[in-house]
Amino acid sequence: MAWTLRGGRDRQRDSAAPPAQEAAAPRRPVNDLFRGLAGTTLVLVTDPEAVPLLPKDPTALDARVVHLWEHDLPDEWEVGVEPGWSSVLLVTMDRSTLRRAAAELPDTGPVTEVGVWLVGARDVAVVVPRPEWTPVRRLEVQQLERPGRGVSMVFGFVRTVRSRRVLQEVAVQAVQSSRRERSGLVTAYAGRRPAPGLDLRAAILTDPTAAVDPERVVPPDVVVAGPSLAGTELTEHHVLGRAPVVVTDPGLDPVDELVFTPRGWRREPPHPVVDLAELTGPAGVTEQTVKRARGHRAVRLDLGTTPTADLLKLTMAGIPTLVTGSDPRLAPELSELLAAAPELDDTLVRDAWSVKLRRATFDHHSTLAWRDGLAGRAGAARLRTGPAGLPGLSVLLATKREHELEGAVARVAAQVGAEIELVVATHGFTADKARLTEILGREPVLLAFDDDVLFGDVLTGAAQAASYDVVMKMDDDDWYSPHAAHDLLMARRFSGADVVGFPAEFVHLAEHDETIRRNHASECWTTFVAGGSLTLSRDLLREVGWFRPVRRWVDGQLLSMVIASGGTVYRTHGLDYVLMRHTHGHTWDGDPDGFRADGTVDRTWQGFRPPEEGL
Repeated sequence: MAWTLRGGRDRQRDSAAPPAQEAAAPRRPVNDLFRGLAGTTLVLVTDPEAVPLLPKDPTALDARVVHLWEHDLPDEWEVGVEPGWSSVLLVTMDRSTLRRAAAELPDTGPVTEVGVWLVGARDVAVVVPRPEWTPVRRLEVQQLERPGRGVSMVFGFVRTVRSRRVLQEVAVQAVQSSRRERSGLVTAYAGRRPAPGLDLRAAILTDPTAAVDPERVVPPDVVVAGPSLAGTELTEHHVLGRAPVVVTDPGLDPVDELVFTPRGWRREPPHPVVDLAELTGPAGVTEQTVKRARGHRAVRLDLGTTPTADLLKLTMAGIPTLVTGSDPRLAPELSELLAAAPELDDTLVRDAWSVKLRRATFDHHSTLAWRDGLAGRAGAARLRTGPAGLPGLSVLLATKREHELEGAVARVAAQVGAEIELVVATHGFTADKARLTEILGREPVLLAFDDDVLFGDVLTGAAQAASYDVVMKMDDDDWYSPHAAHDLLMARRFSGADVVGFPAEFVHLAEHDETIRRNHASECWTTFVAGGSLTLSRDLLREVGWFRPVRRWVDGQLLSMVIASGGTVYRTHGLDYVLMRHTHGHTWDGDPDGFRADGTVDRTWQGFRPPEEGL
């Protein structure tokens, strides 16, 4: 196909159109989206499933449609050459396809308007323009209808911009995260599409030998190539001092865990088990599919007819999934869970199975785990992190109760799926380091503070002595499952929140010797989590002034400071934690009967009864 160049002036938007940010309308016809874009519009479609939702006659709307899976646009536009369009509109299904396509977008030359149309989305989101961009004169976000659907976002600029940079920033900001996608591993792709998840530095090569082009200033560590290129070996690149590794058998593509998350989990959905075919269309499992699935007790599918990628999107999001058939490429742990589906009438059993499914999927099929595996194959040991690509965690254990210390250390020693450092801060007594080392299996960091030191200062001393970038506050008497540390790190990854923690969903009331489960919402944004589970970065802790120097309510003080500074708090599931409510010895007060207020209790058990279904 031959592209004509633009001559003369662009067809300009009506000068009466309001500048800057326009008021939101209830819904806007799709054709109006096309008509409202400046000049001729280049429409980039990422997936065949989105094509039927385009206007029937795009040319009548002064639009040219290009399919990204078969285009011949240049990777870089020649300097001084202007394209035959003034605006670019990217049409894609949802955030997952947007983030996958971001790395393979071609250059479209200088344009004045850039838009994104998510045809399978319902939620409107606004992207914050980057400070180095040309000033934005118009930012319009709209829900759409007839003949298509979804939501759109359009940026109008004072001067021309390169659409690729704008669209990639939209992909970056499409997920809620206070931490941008950062990885030291540089990848390239040859003979196949990029893997899901955002990797904006990934080079798309027609030939893997292009990875060692002497002119390439950022050569890849790994070239992920199609099976036909098996056995390809590359020469050394002068920048790397080594040859990039060609991988043609990376396994199943990962799932973008920042898009398909457990957020919005429903403990008691109103609808029965449903066949996946009743929830999906030609595009397979999308974000909207997952939202619809949350209203059902479980989803049923056959791997003989359903792409395995669709299964993984469901299980990553924690959807209970009843499967027939198998795929040998699935992680054995996940396959075993799917083959042993429990009865799902009991909400606790259903909750626990969902947690196990999402945990196994995250550990073996997330982008973190996938990239960590590639780093290992490339011999880039320094780029590898902890299990499943998770960061290391420093557990802060501050205690005044010497009789609780050994049990608390044993609970840390039992943690699995995370690389953990234990920092013990004794408050008013000195611990036996040899005994704690025996229980833990390695030496803890051991600090001792006088009895009159404020509790907040004790915790600050522990945090400042920690080695890892992420810290978790653990209470000495509460119960934690062996997966507690892992699941908090997992929630921190998929939520992107500044602080994550558990709900105080399970409580053991010593006064009554009973365990209660409360109707606490989980997998949601919040302003409060259990203090014995606060997990956040040391950088954030430092920025808010560490733990406040107080004797009581240290957890609430920290959460208040984080929220006041614009930070976010996420509450994950509650099956890893039991709050132990004694008659005395807490740094907070509260009536034990307040835990049993009418309408707040889901069920009760006599005695101490941890939710071991979650193990």
